[in-house]
Amino acid sequence: MAYQISLTQGLVGFQDVASISTTKQHRLGTEARIEDATNGWAGTAIYVEFKTSTAYAAGLVVEPETLVGGTETPFRMVVSPTTTGFGNPLFVVLTAVSSNAALQYGWVLVVGVAPTLKTAVKPLASSTIGISGTAGRIFISLTSADQILGARFVKSSVTTTTSLVDIFFNRATKAAAVTAA
Repeated sequence: MAYQISLTQGLVGFQDVASISTTKQHRLGTEARIEDATNGWAGTAIYVEFKTSTAYAAGLVVEPETLVGGTETPFRMVVSPTTTGFGNPLFVVLTAVSSNAALQYGWVLVVGVAPTLKTAVKPLASSTIGISGTAGRIFISLTSADQILGARFVKSSVTTTTSLVDIFFNRATKAAAVTAA
């Protein structure tokens, strides 16, 4: 996947979607239209900061950090936990971020298609998506997962061993698993 800032926006000097920086180059929360000419996809990314001393793989599902006492840091990303954060927006890391003592800055996908990390399951295009027991990865069964609203599989994955699957995100949020009464 080779997303780039769309040239139709007239945004000159923007940090490249494929780069991570220890220097904040834009206002946090800045939205940019992005395009992937290789696959013919387009979408929206937002500019965020990544928590210190944490590595983020490309394709990892992240959400805003919630601090002790419930105060949210809306544009500092953490790996999406498996059991908390219901109603939180979810984003996908587009470029891997190495662990660093300093805050790092980059883009996450909010609308569009992104290769997303999954557990060892074979999803169908119609499968319901949830956060798995492995933080930051998606899963298809809601027995042990929290449902993701605003996300769907683009196509079925070919094998259970494929670690990435293309998912369309449309300002996705995490909801509690639905159980029968």
